Amino acid sequence: MLRSPRPLLVTGLAAAALFLFARGYEGLQHDGILYSGQTLLRTRVPALSGDPFFSSGSQDAFSLYSLLVAPLYDMLGSNATHLALLLLGLGASALAVLALLRSLGLQALAPWGLLAVGVLSPMYGGMRIFGYTEPYLTARTLAEPLALLSLAACVRGRWAVAAALLGIALALHPLMALPAVVIAWLFAVGHNRRWLWALAAVPAALVLGALGVSPLDRLLRRFDPTWWDIISTISRHLFVNEWDFRDWRGVLTDVGLIAAAWALLPPAQAGRRLLAASLGATGLLLAASAAGSVLLHSVLITQIQPWRVLWLTHALAMALSPFVLRQLWQQQGLWQLTAAFAALLLLDAQAGSSYGGPLLVGVLLSAGLAWRQVVVSPSLTRGLLVLCALGLVGYSATHLMLQLDRISWLQPHAGAAARAAKIVTEPLIALGLVALLWIGARHRRAWANASALGVATLGLIAALLTWDRRDSFGQLVESPPPNPPFSRFIPVHASVYWPDNVGAIWSLLGRTSHYSRLQSAGSLFGRDTALTFAPRRAAYRAIDDAREQCEAGSLIGGDPQALVRCATPSPVLLADLCSQPQRPDFLVFESPVQATPLSVLTAGPRRFSLYACTQFQRAAP
Repeated sequence: MLRSPRPLLVTGLAAAALFLFARGYEGLQHDGILYSGQTLLRTRVPALSGDPFFSSGSQDAFSLYSLLVAPLYDMLGSNATHLALLLLGLGASALAVLALLRSLGLQALAPWGLLAVGVLSPMYGGMRIFGYTEPYLTARTLAEPLALLSLAACVRGRWAVAAALLGIALALHPLMALPAVVIAWLFAVGHNRRWLWALAAVPAALVLGALGVSPLDRLLRRFDPTWWDIISTISRHLFVNEWDFRDWRGVLTDVGLIAAAWALLPPAQAGRRLLAASLGATGLLLAASAAGSVLLHSVLITQIQPWRVLWLTHALAMALSPFVLRQLWQQQGLWQLTAAFAALLLLDAQAGSSYGGPLLVGVLLSAGLAWRQVVVSPSLTRGLLVLCALGLVGYSATHLMLQLDRISWLQPHAGAAARAAKIVTEPLIALGLVALLWIGARHRRAWANASALGVATLGLIAALLTWDRRDSFGQLVESPPPNPPFSRFIPVHASVYWPDNVGAIWSLLGRTSHYSRLQSAGSLFGRDTALTFAPRRAAYRAIDDAREQCEAGSLIGGDPQALVRCATPSPVLLADLCSQPQRPDFLVFESPVQATPLSVLTAGPRRFSLYACTQFQRAAP
């Protein structure tokens, strides 16, 4: 007789499949473009040194990432490097989540924790800009699993392993690894008070900074008013005083889940000390952000962004959420209502709605009443649970429809795989699918066990086969031909304005980008970059404002094609741009304008036209 597979194996395979479905690769985007550009600068596009983003330094100064990845670009090419390292990083992150939960004594719930990390919102911090396990390659992709594994090693008492993992993570991305170092240090202090001597590093850092030792000299440097005005305008998410209630509600939710897990774990569990250290590090580093950035305007503290501790806080909270919800539900009564409100709060964060405030009050009120053992009518409790269940279904249905609609708007050429992935990774649907496989794996019948294992395995294979969801243009950008398109029309040191495609300018054309909002990230790490970018941003302000108005009108009018045309400025705005000193040399648009293109690039159903800015200049009076 066929031996029944273990439910843990089946649920683990299913959770891994859904994790990959939720992190499908859609090409260069967000910071993945910046990290690719930093590597290209070291390899085949040295002309990028003249790009505003690189003109006076970038976050590459804090990382060995591009130095280590550049040889892979030479050997494998950028396309294979991105695919291999991103898949490696995501796989390592999934294993790290499982290892961390096992170190906390939650082996049975580890796959469910991975499922939660995969399908619940990974966004943290202010304005929902950053997330963990991002579906594009950066130094964070490789540093995150190392940081998580180091914390698991701390719980298991493997200090040398933890130190080695943290050292590598710091070399790759110190901004992401530093919170793990603080958590590990607080965990060690709880084990041995002699670790408090590490605080001596603070005055030592101040002395070295005063002596001008880089990068500690930035610790005592303050942003001058001009530089501060630029970064505080274009990078508001860096400053905790700029975050709104929704951002802080997410922080409170994460802190509450970790605190609840700490209370629910057995007192002898060593992992409780790690959770306490995580809470302590969250408070300490958020305070450091407020004091160092908002009050003191310290260059180094603002650049290292201590608030990024929230990536670990959020990831840990999501991984622990199945354990917390299950434990609360098993306690009956108002604790079940607390669990229901908490589940609603998690889906509210997924949807990004503005109704989380009342739900947070519901969690706190029901938990407070349950803690005080207040007796409430069972019929009232059941009625509220029914309403919560309807709310969960309503949240999921609304969020799924919005996600599918978003694909139609922003990815009109996406295939069925992208839509299917959105459906199966909707949290309630994902939970139902994994629950069915778990039931099958526990069934007494051998055929049910085999079916559950087979479906979970096929799901993982399907996730791998459909993981690369780039369109033909996205693949072309990361696999540029020997003779780049438009190259015979654009001199090597010419600048190009190509809306939303700075990655294509750097990788496909091998030229500098004249302006992109993404390039503003370099303003934080270099004053000269900020001073270069500010006038260019002003030159494009009318174009950016007109585009935002156009996009709002297109969304209201329900016209996806009009949304694509919004990226192309009007003839009047093009004439204004190309008639002023801050102008690009060439422009590329997907929607044609009233001028004869110098050349046309076709990639699948998409066509891009090249123009010279001189074609739009006003005639001299």
